[in-house]
Amino acid sequence: MMAIRGERTGGRSFQPRLSGVLIFLAVTACGDPSAERGLYYYGGEVNVVCPCGGDSCYWVRGAAAVLDPMKRFVLKNAATPYQPMYLQYRGEALKETPVGFAANYDGLYRIDSVLAIDSTLPADCQAR
Repeated sequence: MMAIRGERTGGRSFQPRLSGVLIFLAVTACGDPSAERGLYYYGGEVNVVCPCGGDSCYWVRGAAAVLDPMKRFVLKNAATPYQPMYLQYRGEALKETPVGFAANYDGLYRIDSVLAIDSTLPADCQAR
């Protein structure tokens, strides 16, 4: 049985730690602060991430173990060709000069890990 605030249990008073609860909720609601967020597009001759809140889009590079599950998710869940998928990821921009289809974008970006992918786009990260 859980004690109500101020009720005595076993000689101790149960006092909720509101500050601890608020910190936990803030951390879990915000997700991983080191993660980047963006829209991922995949299809014939397209493999691109566009970070949320920016105007740039980058051709995606990465290990097959990272990229293949992303591609499979898109192929399974996209209702239309080139439908953007919300992506939380870690990686870095590359200094290499893009060639081929990648030359049509702002650069190259290596995705090292995917933390989340979803077909639902959050309100603060919509397709341009």
